[in-house]
Amino acid sequence: KLEQEKTFDNPVVTELKPLESFYEAEAEHQKFYEKNSNQSYCQIVINPKLAKLKEKYSHLLKNNEKANT
Repeated sequence: KLEQEKTFDNPVVTELKPLESFYEAEAEHQKFYEKNSNQSYCQIVINPKLAKLKEKYSHLLKNNEKANT
């Protein structure tokens, strides 16, 4: 659906399939964005993607998530 609606400039390349095994992330990687949202990677890479998704799909988000844009 994201590709059909041309949400992103490039194709989505993440494969979605049933989970075969799960490895919990190390402590420093838990809630990385929440703890490091001011780091340059988050500002340059993650924030624009989140903003675009929130803009396009705000109707699917809870009220508190819309306010945090």
